[in-house]
Amino acid sequence: MDLDRSDHEPFWGRCIPAVLLTGTATLRSPHYHRDSDTPDTLDYARLAQVADSLAAALAAAPADLGLAERR
Repeated sequence: MDLDRSDHEPFWGRCIPAVLLTGTATLRSPHYHRDSDTPDTLDYARLAQVADSLAAALAAAPADLGLAERR
């Protein structure tokens, strides 16, 4: 798997914590990271599901994920 192909990679490259959440966009959308990757080609229903899932996971996570030591 090529983990440095998404938007989180520039953060990882600068040692800034970032999370890779993938819905296999490269397999589902011919527009992914191309000039045709515009708002009208996004799947907003799927995006909402991902956002809801992330919010639920963060709500269930410990309050301190160990990031305080890095500050």
